[in-house]
Amino acid sequence: MFTAFGTRYHAPVYRLDSGKNASWSSLDSSKFDTALQKELRIFILRKAFSMGVKDRVNLKVGETDNFFHHEFLSGWPHTLWKEAYLRGVSDTPIKVATVA
Repeated sequence: MFTAFGTRYHAPVYRLDSGKNASWSSLDSSKFDTALQKELRIFILRKAFSMGVKDRVNLKVGETDNFFHHEFLSGWPHTLWKEAYLRGVSDTPIKVATVA
């Protein structure tokens, strides 16, 4: 779960289910090597998509914040989050209640 927003120079704080922070959590942008950027990219694609799906199903589209600052790592995490979230929103059918 996200516990703090990122800044221009630092990643947001993200706590895993185990209670530990993700390896990239709160890191300075200068610490992001190729491997860490790949890990972050995979995380964003999965997490933002799943949050988009959840928001669509729960009729709460747009209520999930983008935790990545728009200037962090030249903006690609912010943009990727937005794109993956919207994909989750649009790829999920609306939950329709049936009348018994």
